This record gives sequence, C-alpha cells and structure tokens, in this order.
Amino acid sequence: MAVKTVYFYDVKIRENEKESLYLKHKNIIEKHGKKHGKSKSEYISINLYDKNEEDDEKRIVLDVLEHNKTFFFGRLGRPSKAGTIGKRDYESGSLEDVLTAEEEIKRGIQLVNYFYFVYSSNILCITNTKGGAKHFSFNDIVNIFEGEGVVSSFPIPNEYGLNAFYKNDYSKIKSIEFESADIDSSFLKHILNLDDKTLLQMQENKNKVGIYLKADRDKFILDNKDVVRNAIDSLKEGVKAKKLNKAKIKGSTKNEKKQEYDLMSLYYKYTIDVKLYRYENGRKHSHDLEELKTEYLSALKTAYNEKKEIFSKMKK
Repeated sequence: MAVKTVYFYDVKIRENEKESLYLKHKNIIEKHGKKHGKSKSEYISINLYDKNEEDDEKRIVLDVLEHNKTFFFGRLGRPSKAGTIGKRDYESGSLEDVLTAEEEIKRGIQLVNYFYFVYSSNILCITNTKGGAKHFSFNDIVNIFEGEGVVSSFPIPNEYGLNAFYKNDYSKIKSIEFESADIDSSFLKHILNLDDKTLLQMQENKNKVGIYLKADRDKFILDNKDVVRNAIDSLKEGVKAKKLNKAKIKGSTKNEKKQEYDLMSLYYKYTIDVKLYRYENGRKHSHDLEELKTEYLSALKTAYNEKKEIFSKMKK
C-alpha cells in the first residue's frame, strides 16, 4: 500500500461561455482523441502541447480513462527529466539506458498524475507526483484548444480542511509536532539536564527546538472535542504570533482515517492509500496500468466523497 497526496481545486469556466465544461471536454475528446487498447482497457489520449514543441518536459499527454456527465477521470503524463532514471539488472548490477537514442524519437518515460473531476461541484482532485503534471494541465485540456483563460483552477485553502476537523465532534488527535526557536531555557534544562554555559551557547546560536508528541498504538493523545479544539487554537496562536516554525497534527474522526493537518500550509491536502502491487503464489507483482486505473479511481472517489461537505459549504 502506498500513500499518495491529493490536492483539491475549484475549477472555474470563463463567464459568458456558451458551452458547459462537460460539453467542451466531450467535444475536445471526440475531435482530438486517439483510441488505444481494447475492450475494458480502452482509453483515449490527447496531446496537450504544440506539435512543434521542442522542450520534452512540456510534452504533456492526457489519457481519458472515463468520462460522462457526472465525472471526468483521467491521467496526465509529463516526461521525466533526462538523466534521472535508468534500467538496472539486479543480478549483474549493470545499469542501462531505459530507451535507446532511436527509441527516444517516438517514446518517452512519463511521470503520471491521476485526477477525478466532478461536474456538479466543479471540484478537481489530483494526485501530486513530484515532477508530474499539475492542475494547470487540467486547465489546458480546454485552454490549449480554445485559448488561454477559458478555464482556471484555484487551490482549496487549508483552512477549510482544518476547520472541518476542528468542528467535528468526533475528532481525535494521534500526534502533535511543532518547532520553535522561542523555547524557555528552563524547559531544556529540565529535559536534557544541560548546564547554564551550554544553554547560553545554544540560545546564542539561534537553535530551533522540535517537539513530537505521539500516542501509543491504538490510542490518542487527545480524544475529547473540547481539548482537541483548545490544542488547535493554541497551535494557531503560536503560528500567528510567529513563535512556531512548524505546527502539524495527525488525527482522525468517526468516518475518516488518520490525516495530517499542516497548520502552516496554504493549501489543503489529503492522503489516499493506493495498492501498487499484488501477491501471486507468494511473489510480488506490480499492478499494470488497468489495475492502477481501478485503484486510483476508487481512492479519488472516496477522497472526494469524504470531503464533499467541505466543498458544498465553501460554495455558499
């Protein structure tokens, strides 16, 4: 099981557009899409770049995995940076080029992000593979064919996710982590038994102190809604007063698995669990693209459904 980070975006279409976003996507898919695969494995790809584009990293490709009036599920591929990957023989230890010079003319190694977009709310959920295509590429599904600015996307502010956890009567905190350069010396003296000379030098060097509080297995450090809210309020005050350089909590609710909330982050993020492999006859096998498609669709749908109440309140 792999943990993947998901970000949420509020997608907007330019005012006075005659077509809905669904129809724009539908028409673009029908006009510019190329079919691949067979039966259930069939998908449509669309190049989101100019045919004369020379910068490999801008050659982003959309794979339409499922599209209907309710949602759009797809995959965005962006070429990996040259010189960052290789193919190794684990028995001999030798490393080879993944593709030959001739193969690179027609093929490429791409970093992939999966997305799930809901038309009724205009909310985009997209994974965050480092170096992969971002939400701008989702905008480009329309903009590259109809002109810049027709579609825009805006990240959901972190406060919406944190406030939902804060207001939930069943919120429990598993761990708290914070960092500060403003720690009372008596605290360090008590915990580390440091002498005054050492403490003075540490303070002169402007050292930061990090503290990590974590509950034992199957327990929580805070499991009462009032004390949970008091703890979050205190951390928020510390951030506001610039006393804290880091402030994170991990917690869960009655209907939601454990999530991390970064009080210093600008944008709301969420983690999903995705199975990347399976076991057959005691051997580990990586999932193929069709199996990954099923895994990501299920995980992204769940992420959206768990957070759709936040999105509906945000729109009011």
